[in-house]
Amino acid sequence: AADNLSDVFSIARNYHGTGILYTDGTVGFIGSGEGGPQNVPENLNNVRMLIGGANHLLALRSDGTVFAWGKDDTGQATVPSDLSGTIVGMSAGDNHSTVLFSDGTCRNWGDVSSANDFTDIRPVPEAIASGRGFDIAIKNDSTVVSTDDYWEGINAVPDGLSGVVAVACGNYHSLALKS
Repeated sequence: AADNLSDVFSIARNYHGTGILYTDGTVGFIGSGEGGPQNVPENLNNVRMLIGGANHLLALRSDGTVFAWGKDDTGQATVPSDLSGTIVGMSAGDNHSTVLFSDGTCRNWGDVSSANDFTDIRPVPEAIASGRGFDIAIKNDSTVVSTDDYWEGINAVPDGLSGVVAVACGNYHSLALKS
């Protein structure tokens, strides 16, 4: 239950609350939630990764299946039925969801950016991040790639940016942590 704040493994924040991943692989939620992110699917267990989008949540189970719930007005919480491959990372933006596979490729759904075109991405969880309508990722050479310049330069990667070990996004900004 979300009223239990002991044994927390990680949290996933969204606009209306916080998803909680417990050390036993179960999930809770604190908050109200537009579109129902507080309505955690029954029998959701063995979760190893929890990601928050604006009004939806993504959970990756240890068997590799992805669950999504919450607001689904653009399909961001409808996991594609043909999703296959070993997922090593996930991110969620305002109205889209993205997964990173072990082969360095990505797949997204909802009001998608063009992360489906990403290749040669470092296969670690901190290598992919989503903002409002865009994604960024770390390539195997430690440089950063971004989807199209959708928000008037907000997600444009600075020239010469390299040595990056982690990325993160907000609605209208991106961050890169260098080694």
